[in-house]
Amino acid sequence: RQQPVSELLCRPKLSLAYIWSLYHACEIQRAEALLAQLDALNPAGHLAVPAADWRPLLAWMDTLRAHLALHLGALTQACDRSRDALTELGGEDVMVLSHAHYTLGLASLRLGRPAEGHAHRRQARDWALRGQMPRLLASLELLEAQIARHHGQLGVAAASLAALQHAGQERYPPLLQAKYLTELALIHWYQGRGSAAERDVEAAIAMLAQSRSYETFAVALELFELALDCERRDWSRALETSLESQLAQFRDWPIAEDFLALQSCARLLETELPARALAMPEPERGYGERLRVRFRLQWLLRQKQPGEALKLWARWEPVLRDLGASHESLKHWVLRALIARAQGDEDGVLAALKQALMLGQRGDYLQPFVQAAPAFAACWPRIATAVANGEIGLSEAYFKRLLTALPLAETAPNPSLTGLTEREQACAELLLQGLSYQQMSERLFVSVNTVKSHLKHLYKKLDVGSRREAIARLRTGP
Repeated sequence: RQQPVSELLCRPKLSLAYIWSLYHACEIQRAEALLAQLDALNPAGHLAVPAADWRPLLAWMDTLRAHLALHLGALTQACDRSRDALTELGGEDVMVLSHAHYTLGLASLRLGRPAEGHAHRRQARDWALRGQMPRLLASLELLEAQIARHHGQLGVAAASLAALQHAGQERYPPLLQAKYLTELALIHWYQGRGSAAERDVEAAIAMLAQSRSYETFAVALELFELALDCERRDWSRALETSLESQLAQFRDWPIAEDFLALQSCARLLETELPARALAMPEPERGYGERLRVRFRLQWLLRQKQPGEALKLWARWEPVLRDLGASHESLKHWVLRALIARAQGDEDGVLAALKQALMLGQRGDYLQPFVQAAPAFAACWPRIATAVANGEIGLSEAYFKRLLTALPLAETAPNPSLTGLTEREQACAELLLQGLSYQQMSERLFVSVNTVKSHLKHLYKKLDVGSRREAIARLRTGP
């Protein structure tokens, strides 16, 4: 900082080191201005840099820009810049090769191409090992965990994180620790380990608060998604607070738009979804766009518009097919089952649930089904029969773990209580879980008045006059 710009530009390697630090200090405009000046000087012959040294410097410039574009959501630009860097290099530079392949790997993953991401991750790791770069190797372990999770291989993902922990992840800077904790939280949540996920999320948010980098947004987006999935508005508020000062700085980048859209989606948990979050782009592969589609589908269901939800789901189905057996596909198939349920299409519910279960088994996913279990209370016996008859290719071990995790498995009403309709049965199960009228309404995708009406009929059939009496009767039987 103390060097005049003119002197810095006469020392290109020092300039690039300084520019790199500016990026990580979030001084993006200053970094870009210096890069532009540096880029313009040498072709004009103003810098005494041999051609053999200049090509790696050009490659480094593109690597820097690719890294920035990656973490600010411009994924296609990140891929293009990384490929430019590899083309310009024309030789072996461990730093450029490792970082360019890392950027390509992570961008490919976020674009919904995990196989391509895995290939670049392997190349990045080979170069990072040759260059003895421990921090990049740690980031690559995290990338391996992300790729495995997207493939539905939670065991492989957990093993990658265990290797990172064994290497002493606490020695790394706050941002890298936040990435590690976020990935750990996602795995714990999908495995149905809610308390462990909660600890991980709170620790990750604390680490993010200590970090000021453009990479923070990419981590925050995944945490925000988890907060919405868990209906934890306190988490999303904490993320909003920690990133508020940086939003204005990055408002022109896609990542800021995605984050603001998710802020709007977060209001699903409080009131109505504002119009901002309803403006949907054409089908793309970007992570932010896919998140917004999923939460719009949820909003349409809450607005009692299953027909519109089905149209949107069908429009995005080709994108989901390209994602393969990922946790994102699983969540969308669960939503497809909820859409069918809202339309009264029981066969459609079963078909979508079967598809979701096949995806869930590949990754040993439990939580998405646990969360939606009350809405499908009447379906589980039929699915159990189909599994027993070999009509669904689920292992008995996975299905038993799932049934054990389902809240209705622990709190199902006494089977001796007969004469309840399907809706009354679902309300009874939610009543035993201690849910409020509003929470029941959201779980069943009906109005609060409809919930009250079902409970009124339930109380009459149970011959009770209050919630407490109803719970006691459901637990003990007639």
